[in-house]
Amino acid sequence: MRSDDPLIHAYLQELVRIGFAEDEIPGLVLPGSVALEEFVEMLRAIPDGAGEDAYAALIRSLPWPRPAPWSYWPDPGDWFTADDFRAALQLINFSPLEPEVEEYMSPTRQIPTWILAVMSLVSPALDAKVRAYIPIARRERLDAGESVEIADTAEEDFERQRADIRSKYGIGYA
Repeated sequence: MRSDDPLIHAYLQELVRIGFAEDEIPGLVLPGSVALEEFVEMLRAIPDGAGEDAYAALIRSLPWPRPAPWSYWPDPGDWFTADDFRAALQLINFSPLEPEVEEYMSPTRQIPTWILAVMSLVSPALDAKVRAYIPIARRERLDAGESVEIADTAEEDFERQRADIRSKYGIGYA
């Protein structure tokens, strides 16, 4: 249990002090806003022998970034076809194509925001389908108790991803 980096060494020592076995030290991932030095200080505030639960509580208390409100949009049912997904994936030269198309067509699927954004860039007709689906999905989520703010943020994220994809790949029908 030795590291040449003094902060890593301090982290390892603190975990042993808290109650971890030397051969069962967990890996460490911190939010970008928490420096390792700061985290080691937080560990030092945990009482000796407090155990893994105290460590887990500290990890949960960190300021983790909030996930995007809707990384995935609700199952669109028959709204989109396999050809719609295939056209979008081909537009960005996605490979392998068919397993991804099958995933989006399987029951209880959820659609990532980025695939909706790419589909909207395939053609005016597919853009119209995507734009007709968005308010339906929004209504579904609001009916399920999501806030208007989260729904607005999800739509903004769709537009941002659409613009980013259009710019990155130089694609789009218009």
